[in-house]
Amino acid sequence: MKEKKLVYYFLIIAISLTSFLPIVNLSFTYKNNKINLQSFSKKQLFSTDNIEAIRNYFVYKAFNISLNTPQVIAGKDKFLFLGNNYASVIDKTNGSFLYTNKDIDIWTNKLKEVQDWHEERGIKFIVIVASNKHTIYDDKLPSKIQYKEDKTITDDIMRLAQDKNIHMLNLKSFLRNEKTNKQLYIYTDTHWTNYGASIGFKNTIQYLNSIYKTAYKIPEYNLTTTTKGGGDLASFLKINQLLPKDYDVNYNFLFETTNKVCHGKLTKAHTLKKCSITNNPIMGINGTDQYMINKNSLNKEKLLLLCDSFGTANSQPYNETFNTIWKFHYGHISGNALSDFVLEHKPDIVIYQIVERALFNWGIVKKLAEITSFSESNKNILEKNIFDINNSKYKFFKNNQFHIENKKLIVTQNDPIIILDKLSTNSKFVNLKVNIQSPIDTRFQLFYKENEKEPYKEKNSYSVGIKKGDNLINLIIPSKYIKNKLRIEA
Repeated sequence: MKEKKLVYYFLIIAISLTSFLPIVNLSFTYKNNKINLQSFSKKQLFSTDNIEAIRNYFVYKAFNISLNTPQVIAGKDKFLFLGNNYASVIDKTNGSFLYTNKDIDIWTNKLKEVQDWHEERGIKFIVIVASNKHTIYDDKLPSKIQYKEDKTITDDIMRLAQDKNIHMLNLKSFLRNEKTNKQLYIYTDTHWTNYGASIGFKNTIQYLNSIYKTAYKIPEYNLTTTTKGGGDLASFLKINQLLPKDYDVNYNFLFETTNKVCHGKLTKAHTLKKCSITNNPIMGINGTDQYMINKNSLNKEKLLLLCDSFGTANSQPYNETFNTIWKFHYGHISGNALSDFVLEHKPDIVIYQIVERALFNWGIVKKLAEITSFSESNKNILEKNIFDINNSKYKFFKNNQFHIENKKLIVTQNDPIIILDKLSTNSKFVNLKVNIQSPIDTRFQLFYKENEKEPYKEKNSYSVGIKKGDNLINLIIPSKYIKNKLRIEA
């Protein structure tokens, strides 16, 4: 009998709840969207999101507590902060993030190699660290979270970067100096306001000018105050619809002069779709990478901007500053794909702008291709005529799978091989130019060695497809490899 009563009570509660949910969800949606009942799905009708929103809002407003601490931390004076689920940001703030000095030594060495790769090709290269909200507004963090000044992984990376002459700027001091002027970060969002972004932008250009002794101009603009509802942190708490529409603060850029630009998208294969003329666009890149061409920009240089969502707010001043901008999320392009894009489009400047919590990222230091296709823009870094296969004074080994005729390699059988003797040059790069005639579609492969005694390895090779008939292979090679006997196969 007792069990029957329990089942009865359970059914009453269940029916009450399932009746209550549709009422709440319909009223919420009607208030905000003026719903169309015909398009209202069963999933929406019985969703618990709105009940959670009411609960989260009540606890947040009454007790200043987040009920979703992995994603959101409630701070002081309306401030919400990103939780530890994202790049261990709380651990990196309070100094408990685990890493070794060897880890960041290796990482910074790799970053220096990336910088050197660009500079060897005449490209300016800098890294900009966009501070965590936790770093700038550490006084607004809850008392249980203490920012460890000068004892974070960011501080250790910056010290090593300075020792290794890596062009890396931490925006922390510049942003902290402006805290009393305007709101630098959105209360209920992870990101900086347009005012915070403008400080980052100005100091980036000034740093670029300082490092490379340039004089890039920046546009004149004012910032007008605007209000908004909740940001992404409020969304994580599901309380956006319950916050007033003017709960938060931001700013709009108002330029003295604005230009029409051609704005387009980049495909996943990193090719450019057709651009269309528009007003200065805000370019977010989390979903789709984009590019912009401004024929009336203040400076005529081309910029490759590799960034994250912190690159959205400062996109408009960048668009007014440079002639061409290719804008990628740094997680979307790296390694050989990045080096191929750089060599094809030839930017004058590469800027990595990275939010602080994501700075220690192995993807951004992925090795770039050392051997690349020849382009006219590279020819000034080469020394001419250090080897000629038709000249008897140059020594090389070849097998009997091909012969040489009129400066062309004529392949007669499978697996032709050439091993060039040691060469030397004063240039950092050499141009390898090979005319080859093949009886079939196959691959041309160049093997190189770090030192002469090691064996040839697949990982230390460059491969390119060749077609039946005549082919021209034209490559740029770091000169250190010609001292260790290059090997060519086809």
